[in-house]
Amino acid sequence: GALIICGFAWQSAKEGQVLEERDRIAETDSLTGLLNRNGFLHRLDVEANRAERLGTPLAIVFLDCDHFKSWNDQYGHLAGDRLIVDTAQVMKRTVRNYDSVARMGGDEFAILYPGVTVDQAEAAVHRLHQAFESLSREYHGISWTIGVAVFLTPQDAERMLDRADQLMLSAKRTRKGTVLVETFGTKFHPSESSAGFSLV
Repeated sequence: GALIICGFAWQSAKEGQVLEERDRIAETDSLTGLLNRNGFLHRLDVEANRAERLGTPLAIVFLDCDHFKSWNDQYGHLAGDRLIVDTAQVMKRTVRNYDSVARMGGDEFAILYPGVTVDQAEAAVHRLHQAFESLSREYHGISWTIGVAVFLTPQDAERMLDRADQLMLSAKRTRKGTVLVETFGTKFHPSESSAGFSLV
């Protein structure tokens, strides 16, 4: 009897591991090892709930690689993949271990900074920007445009992500390779929102 129970427990544990691994793969980008869009939204949901409970802010960074398509066309898909992987590595090196970094698809990426103030978010993105400057030299002037949405009070995960995405697009329209920061929520005065700095 004991042997059968033992075997059953082992089988259950093994199945649990398989399911866990399957979930991990379902939320991971295969090229970079970062979270994918599903994984990021799941993490964002969890952190938004925590932020609401604790009354803490959070920041979402949305960025993409300028001129990625022409780089890909000129140097081929392998070179394009290498640029994506190097971008991911730079992002991973500049974040804290409880921040979340994701490849949202193609040449678009996102970072979630839980519990950061506007100043802390700007400092973190400034570090990221500087790291991209040295990568830019390696990749013949390729740049990255960044939108940063700081939420003093969390909103729905999809909506927050969309806000950060819109900021990135807005920065791109103004000037590629720049950063646009905006604050959302009830604990600030609208005139305090939006700051920007440039990579090029």
